[in-house]
Amino acid sequence: MFCDECGYRTLKTDEKCRGCGNILERLSENEFSSMVNRLSKRSDFLPKIDRIMKINKFMGMTPYLLVCMLTFYIMPFLLHPWMVLLINIPFTCFVVSVIYGISNKFTPFKLLFPIFVSVLFFPITLILNWVTWYYYVPTLIAISLIGNIIGYGIGIFVRRKK
Repeated sequence: MFCDECGYRTLKTDEKCRGCGNILERLSENEFSSMVNRLSKRSDFLPKIDRIMKINKFMGMTPYLLVCMLTFYIMPFLLHPWMVLLINIPFTCFVVSVIYGISNKFTPFKLLFPIFVSVLFFPITLILNWVTWYYYVPTLIAISLIGNIIGYGIGIFVRRKK
């Protein structure tokens, strides 16, 4: 607790401020609970905070999704398309998902990562007009989910050793 007059930090058991000697006023239980109730009814700023927190969750996912997106959109133009489809994209997706699983604690929000990966992959199938790649979207969801789960298990093992 801090003194209102001088700002000196006092203990809860002190009746007078150690800095200036003023008598400290304490809130009773009823006053404190009514103050908390009044403040909890003020929820006009809570939606803004919720939006900021959701944006922060996306920001933690952004670098991993960026690596996947670069792989999806650049590799088909650099390598043979079937090599990219069968080797490069699944491997990169799996490795990125494992790293994402290791680096973050498990939350239900983490399960959205495979869906975001597939959403990033789907437009390249439309751009290049490869009909056979449409069926690859659920495969990428499965690969990313498995990588995420394996990464989560590795993360638990690593954190437990510390």
